[in-house]
Amino acid sequence: MEKTDFMEVDKNVPVPQRAKEAHEALANMEIGDSVVFTADFTTKTGSKRSHEGESFRLLASRHYGYKMVSRTDQFNDTVRFWRVE
Repeated sequence: MEKTDFMEVDKNVPVPQRAKEAHEALANMEIGDSVVFTADFTTKTGSKRSHEGESFRLLASRHYGYKMVSRTDQFNDTVRFWRVE
């Protein structure tokens, strides 16, 4: 590890493989199917959301053309995403 004036530079750190689970789940999703993620942040308006879930929704939309809706379970701190189209 080298240190510069602004940050530390790490050398020889392998790049991890991309997670295939999201693609596999989306490839098998039918309309009405859903997945659940742990809520890990709160928006400015107080809504609980999931970074991983939002990434999943974007992947579903951009790569598969799916339309998704989500609902938050405030009691269990989870966010569920359904494929609707």
